[in-house]
Amino acid sequence: MKRRTIFLGFFALLGLAVWMGFRFGASGPVVVEATARSVPEPGRSPAPVRPPATAPNAAGGPLKPGETSPWPGVKRTTSLEPPKLPPPPPTGGELLYQWLSSSQDSDKVADTVLNNWSRLKPEDHAPAVKALMPLVTDDRCAGLQRLLLDPATSLDAKQLLFKHLQRRPKDVHLPLYLAMLRQSPAHPYEDEARVLLRVRLGQDYGNDWSAWQARIDQELAP
Repeated sequence: MKRRTIFLGFFALLGLAVWMGFRFGASGPVVVEATARSVPEPGRSPAPVRPPATAPNAAGGPLKPGETSPWPGVKRTTSLEPPKLPPPPPTGGELLYQWLSSSQDSDKVADTVLNNWSRLKPEDHAPAVKALMPLVTDDRCAGLQRLLLDPATSLDAKQLLFKHLQRRPKDVHLPLYLAMLRQSPAHPYEDEARVLLRVRLGQDYGNDWSAWQARIDQELAP
């Protein structure tokens, strides 16, 4: 009986040893493999750690102005400064102020306004005409006449010019009225110009431009 008990105890210890060997034998290579991957082989240096594509600060966010990158040699790929936009173009009022203050000579100022007239928008024509008319003498009215006959000049500006030029000498407004009659397409103040010519010359010559011109030359003769 005692010998039987010894044999049973021996076989129990043997089974426990086999079970423990099987368990630790299966998990052992995994530990060894993981350890082998984390430890570099003799004679080889570990692989370098690559910095990120952008340059973060210590907290991982983008660099602030004046902040030093913890990754030397890495350039920032984004900028915190807003892009510089071109200045807006000057308004008609700003342009007119520049031209009117460009010289103390009224003739030069008038020439500057007339030479840059195309830079103005139609809504700026009337204010520019109001500033321009007092600067132009009777012998320099050709620029005002040109604006009145220009189809691109706004209607408000033409109304101001038409009323203003009626008060100029007859050698200024009589040829201008005839030019308005002959203009095609029709000038917006063609009818008014015809009435003024008929009253001044005493007759309406219709579309006989040579008759109109001869009568105007007679009226302007000394």
